Amino acid sequence: FDAEQQNHEVKKSTEEVTEAELQDFTLACERIWWLDDGRCEPGRDYQLQPQRYKRSSWDKGDEAPLPLFKWVKDEVLQRETVKHFISLLDNYVAQTGTEETYT
Repeated sequence: FDAEQQNHEVKKSTEEVTEAELQDFTLACERIWWLDDGRCEPGRDYQLQPQRYKRSSWDKGDEAPLPLFKWVKDEVLQRETVKHFISLLDNYVAQTGTEETYT
């Protein structure tokens, strides 16, 4: 095991949620990250291709000529965490003030 893997095993083996995790959003998210065996890691599971950005939220359109993801491993889409996340997206409506359909 390398140091990160050992840290991962220690965090996973601690089942009790700490008071600090209940009080600190960052710690809570870190705990969830370490508990998720299906999490995706950059360079291993996907690669982003950062591009130009918008100057403000008022700018219309997309400044990026290419997709955000350069590549994503096909098997990533079969992971439980990713499948659950994708199922949440079918209700998402980006237009503010538009009611979403719940399924």
